[in-house]
Amino acid sequence: MAEQENGASVSSVFLAFIAGAATGAGLALLLAPKAGDEVRQQIKDLAEDALDRTKEYARTMQDKAREVLEKGKDAISCCKESAASEGDKPGA
Repeated sequence: MAEQENGASVSSVFLAFIAGAATGAGLALLLAPKAGDEVRQQIKDLAEDALDRTKEYARTMQDKAREVLEKGKDAISCCKESAASEGDKPGA
């Protein structure tokens, strides 16, 4: 249970870090003395990169969630089988 709480905490910190980094980079680009077209292109590239990273992170979290779900299903199945075999024993 503690690992799940830490995992949620780590993911929240990671997302906050990414959001802060993207905001800081965007402001730095806007305040830098460059041509408007160049700044807009840099912002577009930064946004696309952030979107790609966010999608990759979401895929990773989905994969982990699927693994946990499968482990849970296996554990429930095992418990059901164990309970069924306990019920078949004489004197139970």
